Amino acid sequence: RAERDTALLGGGDDGGGQGVLARALECRREPQEIGLPPAPHRYDPVECASSFSMFTPLPYENSGYLKTASATQYQSPKPDLQAYEGVAMFADAAAAERVLARYLELWRGCAGKTFTWTIPDGRSTHFLLGGPEDQQDGIIALRSSNQGSESWMLCAIGAKANVVVDVHVLGVGLTDEAVTVVKRILDRIPG
Repeated sequence: RAERDTALLGGGDDGGGQGVLARALECRREPQEIGLPPAPHRYDPVECASSFSMFTPLPYENSGYLKTASATQYQSPKPDLQAYEGVAMFADAAAAERVLARYLELWRGCAGKTFTWTIPDGRSTHFLLGGPEDQQDGIIALRSSNQGSESWMLCAIGAKANVVVDVHVLGVGLTDEAVTVVKRILDRIPG
């Protein structure tokens, strides 16, 4: 069983002691519980939140997760590139696989829908949600376009042992960064 948490985060090393995304990113590690963002943030449709944000309630419902750990990286002072990395730990591998299957079910059901994120000042952004794409090593990816913008949201998930890894990267000119980070975190998990 994998029992490490924040030691798994960071997306790997590029040889220079920095994470895989970019040296210009600042990193913030803090606990994150399962749930939706606090009001006045709003997601619509809420059942598609897992296509946009980590640790949303529906994939984890009745899962018996033990704990989560996450890290947020972002460019400063203007956050043109943002990365959200998370791991959730369960009592056993079967529970982790059930959560991964639930994610896939939700992602398939939301493919092609427009997802709206409303921020506290009342402004909204709209994403056209993509469908799940199988990647190497059992990793599943999701690409969603930010309508009216050049930015994309790339999500990737995977499971190994009793851990689910969930990574979301938001930015311009993205390729497979989220998949790379998930693979590097999964490679750190024994089993």
